[in-house]
Amino acid sequence: MNVVNFVLFGGSGGGSSSSIPDSDSKNDNNSINKDKKKKKIEEHIDEHVKMNLRSKKGSNLKPIFTNNEENINYYLMNDGGNYDQLYAKYPICEAKYKLVNKMKGLNIFNSIMNRNRKIALVKNCIMEMYGILYVTIRNTNDVLSVVATVYGYVPLILILMTIIGLLATFDKYLLYFSFIIPTQFTINDLILKNILKINRPINSALNSYGMPSGHSCIGLSLLTFILLHLTEEKIDKWSILTYISAIIMLLPLPWSRVHIEDHTIYQVIFGSILGAFIGTIFFFIKKHFAKHKEK
Repeated sequence: MNVVNFVLFGGSGGGSSSSIPDSDSKNDNNSINKDKKKKKIEEHIDEHVKMNLRSKKGSNLKPIFTNNEENINYYLMNDGGNYDQLYAKYPICEAKYKLVNKMKGLNIFNSIMNRNRKIALVKNCIMEMYGILYVTIRNTNDVLSVVATVYGYVPLILILMTIIGLLATFDKYLLYFSFIIPTQFTINDLILKNILKINRPINSALNSYGMPSGHSCIGLSLLTFILLHLTEEKIDKWSILTYISAIIMLLPLPWSRVHIEDHTIYQVIFGSILGAFIGTIFFFIKKHFAKHKEK
């Protein structure tokens, strides 16, 4: 028995073998004692096998980044690791606003959520982060984080409204929007991001590069164009309403991207400056065509 324990358990079973009745004892013919002895051996082996499996699973838990100051470990869920042990050991962090839970309830986002997923082991609980349509979603206790998350979808809403409005009315100003949006996307996302190749903050679940900020670029390009256009229009209640609405919808976009940690402050500053430049260029293009039409 000592040899078996040494082979199976590396000598660690020596202490437990003393608790198993000796097969040469006087109770050797007692069937009850034999059953107890067999059960103890099986339990001993089963426990060591489970410990071995747990240690193998644990070897796959490799953080992509560790913040030693705040005791946070970050993991990417799409890197092939088995993180069931992590979920079995630690609970999900409690939060007042369960944005992740609400998004999980919508089947349309399930495939997107599984592709862009990151978890952070924050001391003794797990914080899940999902990238959904260029916005990181996480449970939070901060109402401003909820507001910032909602603002992240303003550009998408504006794009859909522009397409619908253009198809319905073919308004000339919406036509400028339809040129501004793809222009800033081409310059910002397709060219500059791939040249600079600067990553997003570690708390972002998005895998794309972050410099410059696309949300800030599209927000400031449209806002600049609208405000410059309104300076040439007659001031009435509708122009004032448009002015206020544009500021409320578009100006907070850079702040929202920093607040939910999808961008650094330098990335949103760069994106905002680029957006203001693009919006100004299109305003002068509009002005040029307006003068040409008058002639």
